[in-house]
Amino acid sequence: MRNDQENDNNIYSIKEVADYFGISTHTLRYYEKLGVYESERSMENNYRFFSRELVIYLDYVLRMKEMGISIDSIVNIGRLYNVKQSANALNERAKAIDRKIEDLWRQKVRIRDYLESYQYILESDGNFAVQESPVLICQDVGDSMIDVMTDFRTLSTEYAPKLTFELRLSEDRHSIIRSSESAEGRGLDIQSVTMENEDDLADKIRRDTNSRFYIRPSRTCIHNVIKLGTGSDYSAYDELIAFADSHGYTLTDNPILRTFYISYYSYAYYDLWAPID
Repeated sequence: MRNDQENDNNIYSIKEVADYFGISTHTLRYYEKLGVYESERSMENNYRFFSRELVIYLDYVLRMKEMGISIDSIVNIGRLYNVKQSANALNERAKAIDRKIEDLWRQKVRIRDYLESYQYILESDGNFAVQESPVLICQDVGDSMIDVMTDFRTLSTEYAPKLTFELRLSEDRHSIIRSSESAEGRGLDIQSVTMENEDDLADKIRRDTNSRFYIRPSRTCIHNVIKLGTGSDYSAYDELIAFADSHGYTLTDNPILRTFYISYYSYAYYDLWAPID
Protein backbone atom coordinates (compact mmCIF):
# COMPACT_ATOMS: atom_id res chain seq x y z
CA MET A 1 0.00 0.00 0.00
CA ARG A 2 1.19 3.50 -0.77
CA ASN A 3 2.34 5.39 2.29
CA ASP A 4 0.85 8.75 3.28
CA GLN A 5 3.60 10.73 1.54
CA GLU A 6 2.86 8.95 -1.74
CA ASN A 7 -0.88 9.31 -1.27
CA ASP A 8 -1.75 12.90 -0.47
CA ASN A 9 -5.47 12.20 -0.19
CA ASN A 10 -5.10 9.10 1.99
CA ILE A 11 -7.40 7.23 -0.39
CA TYR A 12 -6.80 3.60 -1.38
CA SER A 13 -8.32 1.23 -3.92
CA ILE A 14 -9.89 -2.09 -2.94
CA LYS A 15 -6.94 -3.94 -4.49
CA GLU A 16 -4.44 -1.93 -2.48
CA VAL A 17 -6.32 -2.65 0.75
CA ALA A 18 -6.72 -6.35 -0.10
CA ASP A 19 -3.01 -6.70 -0.87
CA TYR A 20 -2.10 -4.81 2.28
CA PHE A 21 -4.05 -7.22 4.50
CA GLY A 22 -3.28 -10.33 2.45
CA ILE A 23 -6.92 -11.10 1.69
CA SER A 24 -8.93 -11.19 -1.50
CA THR A 25 -10.99 -8.36 -2.93
CA HIS A 26 -13.90 -10.81 -2.84
CA THR A 27 -13.55 -11.04 0.96
CA LEU A 28 -13.60 -7.26 1.29
CA ARG A 29 -16.72 -7.02 -0.86
CA TYR A 30 -18.34 -9.83 1.17
CA TYR A 31 -17.61 -8.02 4.44
CA GLU A 32 -19.19 -4.87 3.06
CA LYS A 33 -22.25 -6.84 1.99
CA LEU A 34 -22.59 -8.17 5.55
CA GLY A 35 -22.47 -4.64 6.93
CA VAL A 36 -19.02 -4.73 8.49
CA TYR A 37 -18.17 -1.42 6.83
CA GLU A 38 -19.31 0.96 4.10
CA SER A 39 -16.84 2.04 1.47
CA GLU A 40 -17.16 5.28 -0.42
CA ARG A 41 -17.61 5.50 -4.19
CA SER A 42 -15.82 7.63 -6.72
CA MET A 43 -18.04 10.17 -8.42
CA GLU A 44 -16.15 9.58 -11.67
CA ASN A 45 -16.30 5.81 -12.09
CA ASN A 46 -18.25 4.48 -9.07
CA TYR A 47 -15.20 2.52 -7.91
CA ARG A 48 -14.87 1.74 -4.20
CA PHE A 49 -12.23 3.64 -2.30
CA PHE A 50 -11.03 3.39 1.28
CA SER A 51 -10.04 6.23 3.54
CA ARG A 52 -7.13 5.94 5.95
CA GLU A 53 -9.58 5.80 8.86
CA LEU A 54 -11.47 2.93 7.22
CA VAL A 55 -8.23 1.00 6.66
CA ILE A 56 -7.41 1.40 10.36
CA TYR A 57 -10.89 0.14 11.25
CA LEU A 58 -10.50 -2.87 8.92
CA ASP A 59 -7.26 -3.73 10.68
CA TYR A 60 -9.25 -3.83 13.94
CA VAL A 61 -11.94 -5.98 12.26
CA LEU A 62 -9.41 -8.52 11.00
CA ARG A 63 -7.81 -8.76 14.43
CA MET A 64 -11.23 -9.55 15.85
CA LYS A 65 -11.71 -12.17 13.14
CA GLU A 66 -8.36 -13.79 14.05
CA MET A 67 -9.65 -14.18 17.60
CA GLY A 68 -12.62 -16.15 16.28
CA ILE A 69 -15.19 -13.40 16.77
CA SER A 70 -18.13 -13.92 14.43
CA ILE A 71 -18.89 -11.36 11.73
CA ASP A 72 -22.23 -10.58 13.38
CA SER A 73 -20.47 -9.83 16.66
CA ILE A 74 -17.87 -7.72 14.87
CA VAL A 75 -20.64 -5.65 13.31
CA ASN A 76 -22.18 -5.16 16.75
CA ILE A 77 -18.83 -4.32 18.37
CA GLY A 78 -18.00 -1.80 15.68
CA ARG A 79 -21.38 -0.18 15.24
CA LEU A 80 -23.74 -0.90 18.12
CA TYR A 81 -21.79 -1.72 21.26
CA ASN A 82 -20.01 0.53 23.68
CA VAL A 83 -16.72 -0.48 25.30
CA LYS A 84 -18.43 -2.36 28.14
CA GLN A 85 -20.63 -4.36 25.77
CA SER A 86 -17.62 -5.09 23.58
CA ALA A 87 -15.71 -6.35 26.62
CA ASN A 88 -18.64 -8.63 27.49
CA ALA A 89 -18.63 -10.01 23.95
CA LEU A 90 -14.91 -10.78 24.16
CA ASN A 91 -15.38 -12.39 27.57
CA GLU A 92 -18.01 -14.70 26.11
CA ARG A 93 -15.62 -15.61 23.32
CA ALA A 94 -12.88 -16.34 25.84
CA LYS A 95 -15.23 -18.67 27.74
CA ALA A 96 -16.13 -20.47 24.52
CA ILE A 97 -12.42 -20.94 23.78
CA ASP A 98 -11.90 -22.36 27.29
CA ARG A 99 -14.70 -24.87 26.66
CA LYS A 100 -13.18 -25.80 23.32
CA ILE A 101 -9.75 -26.27 24.90
CA GLU A 102 -11.30 -28.58 27.50
CA ASP A 103 -13.03 -30.59 24.77
CA LEU A 104 -9.83 -30.82 22.74
CA TRP A 105 -7.87 -31.89 25.82
CA ARG A 106 -10.44 -34.62 26.51
CA GLN A 107 -10.14 -35.82 22.91
CA LYS A 108 -6.35 -35.82 23.14
CA VAL A 109 -6.46 -37.85 26.36
CA ARG A 110 -8.62 -40.50 24.73
CA ILE A 111 -6.44 -40.57 21.62
CA ARG A 112 -3.37 -41.01 23.83
CA ASP A 113 -5.06 -43.78 25.79
CA TYR A 114 -6.11 -45.69 22.68
CA LEU A 115 -2.68 -45.23 21.12
CA GLU A 116 -1.21 -46.82 24.25
CA SER A 117 -3.69 -49.69 23.88
CA TYR A 118 -2.79 -50.17 20.21
CA GLN A 119 0.90 -50.13 21.06
CA TYR A 120 0.23 -52.68 23.78
CA ILE A 121 -1.44 -54.92 21.17
CA LEU A 122 1.48 -54.53 18.77
CA GLU A 123 4.02 -55.36 21.47
CA SER A 124 2.06 -58.27 22.96
CA ASP A 125 3.63 -61.70 22.44
CA GLY A 126 0.25 -63.42 22.61
CA ASN A 127 1.21 -65.54 25.60
CA PHE A 128 -0.78 -65.97 28.77
CA ALA A 129 0.90 -64.91 32.01
CA VAL A 130 0.00 -64.58 35.67
CA GLN A 131 0.10 -61.08 37.11
CA GLU A 132 -1.76 -58.67 39.34
CA SER A 133 -4.63 -56.88 37.70
CA PRO A 134 -5.01 -53.10 37.97
CA VAL A 135 -7.55 -51.63 40.34
CA LEU A 136 -10.53 -50.73 38.16
CA ILE A 137 -13.19 -48.08 38.65
CA CYS A 138 -16.41 -49.49 37.26
CA GLN A 139 -19.97 -48.55 36.48
CA ASP A 140 -22.56 -50.85 34.96
CA VAL A 141 -24.32 -49.65 31.83
CA GLY A 142 -28.07 -49.30 32.30
CA ASP A 143 -30.38 -47.60 29.84
CA SER A 144 -28.01 -44.77 28.93
CA MET A 145 -24.36 -44.84 27.98
CA ILE A 146 -24.46 -41.03 28.04
CA ASP A 147 -25.15 -41.01 31.79
CA VAL A 148 -22.27 -43.39 32.43
CA MET A 149 -19.78 -41.39 30.37
CA THR A 150 -20.95 -38.16 32.00
CA ASP A 151 -20.18 -39.66 35.40
CA PHE A 152 -16.70 -40.67 34.24
CA ARG A 153 -16.01 -37.21 32.84
CA THR A 154 -17.11 -35.71 36.14
CA LEU A 155 -14.73 -38.05 37.93
CA SER A 156 -11.76 -37.33 35.67
CA THR A 157 -10.97 -36.02 32.21
CA GLU A 158 -7.40 -37.27 32.41
CA TYR A 159 -8.07 -40.92 31.58
CA ALA A 160 -10.24 -42.75 29.06
CA PRO A 161 -12.69 -45.43 30.29
CA LYS A 162 -13.26 -48.59 28.23
CA LEU A 163 -16.27 -50.76 27.50
CA THR A 164 -15.93 -53.98 29.49
CA PHE A 165 -17.63 -57.37 29.44
CA GLU A 166 -17.68 -60.36 31.73
CA LEU A 167 -17.30 -63.88 30.38
CA ARG A 168 -19.66 -66.34 32.00
CA LEU A 169 -18.03 -69.44 33.38
CA SER A 170 -19.75 -72.81 33.50
CA GLU A 171 -20.80 -74.09 36.90
CA ASP A 172 -17.69 -76.27 37.23
CA ARG A 173 -15.53 -73.26 36.21
CA HIS A 174 -13.65 -75.33 33.66
CA SER A 175 -15.19 -73.81 30.54
CA ILE A 176 -16.70 -70.60 29.22
CA ILE A 177 -20.28 -70.62 28.02
CA ARG A 178 -20.39 -70.32 24.24
CA SER A 179 -22.97 -68.86 21.89
CA SER A 180 -24.52 -72.28 21.26
CA GLU A 181 -25.15 -72.65 24.99
CA SER A 182 -26.23 -69.07 25.72
CA ALA A 183 -29.24 -67.15 24.46
CA GLU A 184 -27.25 -63.95 24.94
CA GLY A 185 -24.46 -65.25 22.68
CA ARG A 186 -20.68 -65.50 23.00
CA GLY A 187 -20.84 -65.91 26.75
CA LEU A 188 -20.66 -62.12 27.20
CA ASP A 189 -22.75 -61.05 30.14
CA ILE A 190 -22.54 -57.94 32.30
CA GLN A 191 -21.66 -54.85 30.29
CA SER A 192 -19.87 -52.09 32.14
CA VAL A 193 -17.42 -49.26 31.64
CA THR A 194 -14.11 -49.42 33.47
CA MET A 195 -11.15 -47.14 33.99
CA GLU A 196 -7.84 -47.93 35.64
CA ASN A 197 -7.44 -46.29 39.02
CA GLU A 198 -5.11 -43.34 38.57
CA ASP A 199 -4.35 -40.53 41.02
CA ASP A 200 -6.08 -42.50 43.80
CA LEU A 201 -9.52 -41.86 42.31
CA ALA A 202 -10.74 -45.03 44.02
CA ASP A 203 -10.26 -43.36 47.41
CA LYS A 204 -12.44 -40.48 46.28
CA ILE A 205 -15.16 -42.92 45.24
CA ARG A 206 -15.01 -44.84 48.53
CA ARG A 207 -15.65 -41.60 50.42
CA ASP A 208 -18.72 -40.81 48.29
CA THR A 209 -21.61 -42.85 49.67
CA ASN A 210 -23.86 -41.77 46.77
CA SER A 211 -21.44 -42.75 44.03
CA ARG A 212 -22.70 -45.04 41.27
CA PHE A 213 -19.17 -46.33 40.79
CA TYR A 214 -17.81 -49.48 42.35
CA ILE A 215 -14.23 -50.68 42.71
CA ARG A 216 -12.85 -53.91 41.28
CA PRO A 217 -9.79 -54.56 43.44
CA SER A 218 -6.46 -55.85 42.19
CA ARG A 219 -6.41 -59.65 41.98
CA THR A 220 -4.04 -62.34 40.84
CA CYS A 221 -5.10 -63.12 37.30
CA ILE A 222 -4.24 -64.89 34.09
CA HIS A 223 -3.66 -62.06 31.67
CA ASN A 224 -3.32 -61.69 27.92
CA VAL A 225 -4.35 -59.48 25.06
CA ILE A 226 -6.58 -61.77 23.02
CA LYS A 227 -7.98 -61.59 19.52
CA LEU A 228 -11.53 -62.78 18.95
CA GLY A 229 -13.10 -63.29 15.54
CA THR A 230 -16.50 -61.65 15.67
CA GLY A 231 -19.13 -64.38 15.52
CA SER A 232 -16.61 -67.04 14.53
CA ASP A 233 -13.29 -67.54 16.32
CA TYR A 234 -13.29 -67.78 20.09
CA SER A 235 -10.34 -70.16 20.36
CA ALA A 236 -8.71 -67.79 22.87
CA TYR A 237 -11.29 -68.99 25.42
CA ASP A 238 -10.06 -72.58 25.00
CA GLU A 239 -6.46 -71.40 25.26
CA LEU A 240 -7.26 -69.62 28.53
CA ILE A 241 -8.81 -72.75 30.04
CA ALA A 242 -5.96 -74.91 28.76
CA PHE A 243 -3.37 -72.58 30.30
CA ALA A 244 -5.18 -72.61 33.64
CA ASP A 245 -5.52 -76.41 33.66
CA SER A 246 -1.93 -77.05 32.58
CA HIS A 247 -0.56 -74.83 35.37
CA GLY A 248 -2.94 -76.07 38.06
CA TYR A 249 -4.89 -72.82 38.37
CA THR A 250 -8.61 -72.60 39.13
CA LEU A 251 -10.63 -69.73 37.77
CA THR A 252 -12.31 -68.18 40.80
CA ASP A 253 -14.50 -65.58 39.13
CA ASN A 254 -15.77 -64.52 35.74
CA PRO A 255 -12.98 -63.23 33.49
CA ILE A 256 -13.37 -59.72 32.11
CA LEU A 257 -12.63 -58.33 28.68
CA ARG A 258 -11.70 -54.66 28.37
CA THR A 259 -12.17 -53.44 24.80
CA PHE A 260 -8.94 -52.38 23.11
CA TYR A 261 -9.79 -52.48 19.41
CA ILE A 262 -12.81 -53.53 17.33
CA SER A 263 -12.84 -54.05 13.58
CA TYR A 264 -16.26 -53.75 11.95
CA TYR A 265 -17.77 -57.27 11.64
CA SER A 266 -14.34 -58.88 11.63
CA TYR A 267 -12.34 -59.21 14.84
CA ALA A 268 -11.58 -57.51 18.12
CA TYR A 269 -8.75 -57.25 20.63
CA TYR A 270 -9.52 -57.39 24.33
CA ASP A 271 -7.49 -57.02 27.49
CA LEU A 272 -8.30 -60.27 29.32
CA TRP A 273 -8.10 -60.64 33.11
CA ALA A 274 -9.14 -64.00 34.62
CA PRO A 275 -9.01 -64.23 38.46
CA ILE A 276 -7.39 -67.42 39.78
CA ASP A 277 -6.39 -69.29 42.91
